[in-house]
Amino acid sequence: MTGSGANTRGIGAWIEVRTRESAQVREIRAGNHYVSQNPAEAHFGLGAETTADVNVRWPDGSETNLTSVAVDRLPLIEQQP
Repeated sequence: MTGSGANTRGIGAWIEVRTRESAQVREIRAGNHYVSQNPAEAHFGLGAETTADVNVRWPDGSETNLTSVAVDRLPLIEQQP
């Protein structure tokens, strides 16, 4: 994820992934714990699905919609200015 402006990591963005069978939501967060660091990325378990639709709601309220995204990838989704 690449946000625009000062929030280049897209912290606070909500990502919704929809397949024929399910819908899942994750929030991009950054923080740490006693012995670890949370990466600024989201992971979704999609089982046998081969594609998914992705909707990103950025912290400023804008949205990015992608359809038929191939699974088992780490796509770079960029916020449009």
